[in-house]
Amino acid sequence: MTKLAQEAHQQMDRFGGQDVSNVVWSFATLMLQDWPLVCALRVAALRNQPQMQPQHLSNTVWAYSTLQVPVLELCPACIVRLPEFDLQGLANVSWAVANSIYSDHPLLEATERLLCSSQILDMHCQITSADVYWEMSRFSNHICQLIWAFSFSGRLTPDLGERLKRTLLDIGLNLDRMELEPHSEREPKKATGAEISSSLKETGRPRILTKLQGISVIYKPPGWEVDAKGQSNLQSGLPLSAFVQEQEISRVVRLAAFEYGFIHRLDVPSSGLLLVGTNFLGLAMLQWQMHMYSISREYVVLTADCWPAVIGNVDVPVQDFLPGRSFVDANGRPADTRVKAIGHYETLLRRGQVSLIGIAIYTGRRHQIRVHCQWQGFPTVTDEKYAAATVVVQACAAERTEFVKANVFGK
Repeated sequence: MTKLAQEAHQQMDRFGGQDVSNVVWSFATLMLQDWPLVCALRVAALRNQPQMQPQHLSNTVWAYSTLQVPVLELCPACIVRLPEFDLQGLANVSWAVANSIYSDHPLLEATERLLCSSQILDMHCQITSADVYWEMSRFSNHICQLIWAFSFSGRLTPDLGERLKRTLLDIGLNLDRMELEPHSEREPKKATGAEISSSLKETGRPRILTKLQGISVIYKPPGWEVDAKGQSNLQSGLPLSAFVQEQEISRVVRLAAFEYGFIHRLDVPSSGLLLVGTNFLGLAMLQWQMHMYSISREYVVLTADCWPAVIGNVDVPVQDFLPGRSFVDANGRPADTRVKAIGHYETLLRRGQVSLIGIAIYTGRRHQIRVHCQWQGFPTVTDEKYAAATVVVQACAAERTEFVKANVFGK
């Protein structure tokens, strides 16, 4: 990529609008940061904006927002060309504005008027290929982007909210009624019984705690990975999708395009409850609630040392753009963690103290809880990724579970 960046620098004066859009979109999609190139492309984008097509404008605005570089100068051109945008373009620019510190920008108001007055939310206008499942997954993703953008920015009007909700639920209803087989989506490879059984002694097996029509609540033990992006992206855990597919017959839990019904994640070493859509309508209902912030997520965390009761809110930005580790950074994305100290305890294995804290998160940055705890000086225990070796408590997962049960749930 270094050679590509050098070549792009050399050809910059010859770039047109599409060239600029393609390059900056590629760097944002691959999560690559080359600040000299990004800044040079920004200048080229502003120079070429009169000739940019709607797709190039929306892709450029989205890419720079992903790279956390504001390009508000492109927004007036977006407003002028807005009637020419497709649904993906509207979702991209709405997400980009909501993701910035300028969430009251007139672009959102203009987008809202267009969405409420046109037929662009008509589901049948969005199906352009034979692969209905893939097309519908893209359509629902754009709807979810719009729901989040307008909800997060506080600009979701009752009219637009009702239109977006109805569209999302209609997608689920129509997919549940379909009897067609997916044309290009292959079913994911399941972990074999031997692979799963060999690790059950150490990790335990997931359990379905509540089963409703189209929605299940699953307990995830440590060692299992919420592989919403597919088993090809597995990091270190057993695929939770394989367990869900053993329990459910709906196609939604077998399609990577719909993230196997998962709407949120837990890190591999963590245990806890997960909401899973077990049919398309159930998934759509969960997506609506998730992006409207009407689902509350709370966590119980064991940290090193004594967490002060006065620390009740951690709202420093988290940089989770780069692959691997996340970290606190002034140029990161907003991250809001609410904390309540539950109790302080002395450790049995070594001299020292640990704290049991309750956490609720308003944003969902990668490893947000672990990063915020580390930044405050109280890293989560048994966390070899973010905690120093001197604070890693050498206790097995079963002992940790019993400690939490005894002190939180009174068992």
